[in-house]
Amino acid sequence: MKDAKKSPARGDDEVFVEMVETVFLFMHEQYGEFGAILKENDINYTQYVALITVYMNGALSEGDLAKMMFINPSTVSRMVYALEKKGWVKSARDKADRRRVIVTLSPSGRRKMEEMRDEQAEVVAHQVARLGEEERKFVYQVAEFVNKALRLMISAGAGESGEADS
Repeated sequence: MKDAKKSPARGDDEVFVEMVETVFLFMHEQYGEFGAILKENDINYTQYVALITVYMNGALSEGDLAKMMFINPSTVSRMVYALEKKGWVKSARDKADRRRVIVTLSPSGRRKMEEMRDEQAEVVAHQVARLGEEERKFVYQVAEFVNKALRLMISAGAGESGEADS
C-alpha cells in the first residue's frame, strides 16, 4: 500500500481518490464475504447503499436519496416500497410539501443495519489483523480519513439537493 504522507506534492483530491479506489478494491476482493452478508439478509447492493445512506442521514426525501445515489427517482420509489414491505424503512408524505416522500429507517431496519455493519466490520477486522503493526496503523488512518471525507460529501450532497428543492 502506498504511503500518502510521502507524496506532499499530490493534492488532497488525488490522495482521496486513491484511498477510495483502494477501499473499493478491497471491497471487491472481499465481495464474497460481503455479498454473503447481503444474501443472508435478502437484499441487493443497491438496496444496501440506500439503507446506509438513510442510516447515515436519519431521514431523506426519495428525491434526495435518488440524487445521492445517482439513480432514477422512480427506481428509488420502487426500492423504498420493497424495503418498506420488509419492514426496514418507513415512508410518509412531507407535511410541508405533499409532493415529497420522506424515508426513514424503521426500528427493525436500524437494528438490521447495525447487525450488517457489525458483520462487515468483523470481515475487515480479520483482514486487518493479518497486517503488521505499521500497516494496521496506516489502515486505521486511511479509514478515518475516508470516513470523514465521505461524511462531508454526503452532507454536501444533501445540502445541494435540499437547495434545489426549495
